[in-house]
Amino acid sequence: MMMNELNKLLVIRTDQLGDVLLTFAVINKIKKKNDALKIDILVKEEFREFLISKKFFNKVIGFQNTFFGKIICLIRLSFLKYDLTVDCVTRSDFFSSLCLLFSNANKKRGFAVGLRKYLINDVVKPPTELLHETEFVKKLIYDYEIETVDVYAERELKRTELIIAISPFASHFVKEWPLEKWDKFIEKLKLIKNCEVHIFGLKKHQKLLEKLSADGVVIHYNLSLTAFYNILKKTSLHITVNNGAMHLAAIAGVPQIILNGPSSLTRWKPLQKNPTVLSSNLDCTQSEEKFGSFERCVENNGDCMNAITVEDVLEAVKNKIKA
Repeated sequence: MMMNELNKLLVIRTDQLGDVLLTFAVINKIKKKNDALKIDILVKEEFREFLISKKFFNKVIGFQNTFFGKIICLIRLSFLKYDLTVDCVTRSDFFSSLCLLFSNANKKRGFAVGLRKYLINDVVKPPTELLHETEFVKKLIYDYEIETVDVYAERELKRTELIIAISPFASHFVKEWPLEKWDKFIEKLKLIKNCEVHIFGLKKHQKLLEKLSADGVVIHYNLSLTAFYNILKKTSLHITVNNGAMHLAAIAGVPQIILNGPSSLTRWKPLQKNPTVLSSNLDCTQSEEKFGSFERCVENNGDCMNAITVEDVLEAVKNKIKA
């Protein structure tokens, strides 16, 4: 089946925000060349509003990450009809495999990992080499090649007011920079003339965010993705660790400074030109790529992130502002 022979496609992406946003980048290229193709996507409910606001997908199917929420999602899928369903989750995942099984599609395609390889009619052998996440997605799309280009261009800094966004939290604690370092960094950042600082987190981060609260610092928590994205678009610079906010800022076209420790940049580098990446380059750095997990970094108490200094980040900000 060729891509131009499809009328309706379902993309399953039941994992994290970064995975969803990088998949969006690939599907966006497909849609531009196949405008008549109707594309639905299945994601966690908390990502649904943002994807709807982009007015790109034919339908955004959200599921609540509870037992009954998943059951309702599977029942709903069984009543929908597709030419092709693609499960873009790369690891063994019971729920995404069931979504693929229950989807009412002629072809059900996904990587032959775990239960998935026994449940679907079109399995794909996983690549043996480590690739960028977008490359994994491309390998699941029928007979379709997407040229390797920068999807999001970094805009120039030409503002009289310097608005800096900070996203300090990640899905795993070893990917985060110590809170006390953020506190010292923000105090020095506030000394930059006309600098306005915005810090972002989830509802569960409220008490931690309050520790960073100070004059000239605006704290945001429990925002919808759409609200977060709209604020990011107005900022001059985004400083973050390797997380979903990093990919959202890339879509918004915001220049970035990324503090990276155990995360694999081969797989998770944002799709934008010239992000500044700060890394300690210790042995445990990018342990996800070198050792296949964060275990080495956990054993070392997150040394690869702790080794990044306040002065390193401050110097990167000054260089970025001058650019």
